[in-house]
Amino acid sequence: MWPRHTRAFLGAGVLLGILCALGTNGPAFKLLWLYLPGFDGSRTPGRLILWPTLLLCLLAAGMVTALAHAVRRPALPRHAPLAIRVVTVPLLLAVLMEGLPRLDHAPIPAEPAAMAAATAPMMVLPSDESVDLNIQLWSTNGFPVMVNGASSLIPVDHQAIRDLMKTFPSAPSVERLRQLGVRSVVVLRDRVNDTDYQSALDGPTTGLGITRTEIGPDVLYTIN
Repeated sequence: MWPRHTRAFLGAGVLLGILCALGTNGPAFKLLWLYLPGFDGSRTPGRLILWPTLLLCLLAAGMVTALAHAVRRPALPRHAPLAIRVVTVPLLLAVLMEGLPRLDHAPIPAEPAAMAAATAPMMVLPSDESVDLNIQLWSTNGFPVMVNGASSLIPVDHQAIRDLMKTFPSAPSVERLRQLGVRSVVVLRDRVNDTDYQSALDGPTTGLGITRTEIGPDVLYTIN
């Protein structure tokens, strides 16, 4: 249903959008990133695929509308409407099937008892971009104040406390936690084994002003 020049513009937009969505794997986005103000703040160019998708939807809508008008023309051959339906109905069913949600969700581990018993503000070990996603989910039970957190960007101060906590329970790590106001440290035994945080399971606590408590398989340190 769209005029020829409109289809040409839509097609050109689809092509340009795909080239930009390729990011630095294609020529278009790299030029924009280097020379156009503001584009250097885009770290996920793949999301630009939204725009060519919308343009393709407009092109598809024009085709479907044209076919709907064609079916209603009285001068069509007898079998033309049936032929059009044979082409369009399977496409409609394919679109509907593609949009069905996947209902099989990955199992989510339950919140550790040691974390539920901890006093906020707290920190849970180990801490990295993967484990902290689980910890953030567990924190929805009351939303306690905590050091843990993950996103696509890692602030320098956040990485610094993660690195320092690899020495926990050491005097510098405990002192830093006191400066931050942290009152509890939870150590997840099944997560710290064979990691840089393993010393937190049974490190010496004498003279540090902290109390160690075993809760289930995990360890809870209380900073006095």
